[in-house]
Amino acid sequence: MEKAADPLLLKRQKRCCEKGNLVSVASEAGFSRMIAAQPISSQRVVLVDEPVQAMQTYQNRKDVRCCHCCLSFVGTLADQVCHLVGRQVSGLPTASSICLRLEEWEETKEVQCPKCYEIYCSAECLEQEHRGSWGWLCEGAGLAWKEYTWEAEQAGSEYYELVARIIMGTLYDIAQGGTTSTEELGSLLGFAQVDWAGTLVQEGGDGNATDRAALSHALELQVVRMAAAARNVWAAACSHHAAEWWEAQQRDPAVQKLLSKDLFTQLIGAVRCNAQSVTGPSLLVPYITEWAGALEFNGLSAEETEASGEALCNVAAAIRERAGIEEGGSVNLEELLPSSMGIALFLLQSSANHSCLPNVFATYPELRARAVCVQLQAIRAMCSEEEVTFSYIDETAPLLERQSALQRDYGFRCKCPRCEEAEGIPGGELWDAGDLCRGRAHTRWQLQCALAPEIGVGQAVIRSIYDTTLEKEIPNNPYGDSDEWEGGVAPEGLAEVVVQRLQNHLQLLTTEFPTSTV
Repeated sequence: MEKAADPLLLKRQKRCCEKGNLVSVASEAGFSRMIAAQPISSQRVVLVDEPVQAMQTYQNRKDVRCCHCCLSFVGTLADQVCHLVGRQVSGLPTASSICLRLEEWEETKEVQCPKCYEIYCSAECLEQEHRGSWGWLCEGAGLAWKEYTWEAEQAGSEYYELVARIIMGTLYDIAQGGTTSTEELGSLLGFAQVDWAGTLVQEGGDGNATDRAALSHALELQVVRMAAAARNVWAAACSHHAAEWWEAQQRDPAVQKLLSKDLFTQLIGAVRCNAQSVTGPSLLVPYITEWAGALEFNGLSAEETEASGEALCNVAAAIRERAGIEEGGSVNLEELLPSSMGIALFLLQSSANHSCLPNVFATYPELRARAVCVQLQAIRAMCSEEEVTFSYIDETAPLLERQSALQRDYGFRCKCPRCEEAEGIPGGELWDAGDLCRGRAHTRWQLQCALAPEIGVGQAVIRSIYDTTLEKEIPNNPYGDSDEWEGGVAPEGLAEVVVQRLQNHLQLLTTEFPTSTV
């Protein structure tokens, strides 16, 4: 999907080597693709990637107090409850008083920067963020940055803030040496982009050409205003910390491009196309649950139990009121108590292409552990050089919904085996929701791979099927543990067993849903 400029490809390859991941990034016909650097077993973590930039969403800031650096919960859970309901509630217990232990997280006093006033979970997070480009924004941009982020929030788009921070980080890296403006510009231009403005206009015009034209004009004016404000922010930050360097950079064509409205617009399209939502667990769910349980079992006096119970009732009433749920209505704590949510742009993960039959899935496990990262984990076994793909969308949706979402949000039409299979089945475009059609497409794809191991994925398919089903089904199994196969190659005869099983399965699916395409 993504057109890769050489500087971006080189940066990604260097990051892969530095982090010791099990994948590498290659370029084919001008497009980037992530591939397995070695044979990978099912459920193995193949990639851990840190973001280029990450930030909490504006809506989530209203509900959850998060660290500006790592996006984890800050302060005490009692403070979080008061922030959520919008008022002080007395009598709230601490996590330790109700014996609540949360993995890789504990209640600590929040730390606030006296200059930018952002809050952090620890002094370490504050120092870490201020050692980089954020320190330049905090100390150099000051009021200009506050005004800019206020405008971005009024516009309802985190993209403006995230893009400004990405370009600020780029300028900071250039100023620190070790990279050039031309290399950094090439890296930014290498990210895939979508016509985000055109998409917003189409979605907001209600089919009326006049409305769409007015919206397009208003959006153009907004981008011009935000790009100019961002340039003022970058100028203030850079001139404050590296005045001579900044003065010299004004004559550099690559830096002029970095500061331009055109690149600003392009990067918004790149962020919309590549940025990922990152979500952490809601720590308030176990807090409320343990609190309710502690009223019966923690040995409080009658007076203490009554006071704590009253506080819990007040919190429950405030949460119901906030959600518009009447007294006595059913309550789902997972839905009512928000988690931390942010958006982030990842250098390596954004190089992986989409498939509706992915071989990895993405998780964001570190928001509780004082860090932000994405983790790709193998769904099935893969062999060396096999392309690594994950689903950009809900792959359980029917074909038409998937293709519409991909075209709207990413600007392409999926041609993975599952989609091509569904398109070849009468009515398949309507009912393909991950059941029979998905099974047929997956089986046919597996069969093709197993019959053609020279294409580089046959052994991975054979091993995956053997490990998940056949190992315990074969009488007097002579094939042993797959981890002990010499060179990772299946013993002689096993490939034929796997192929026969796949052919039988495909025939069964064909009988259940006959079609001339099989």
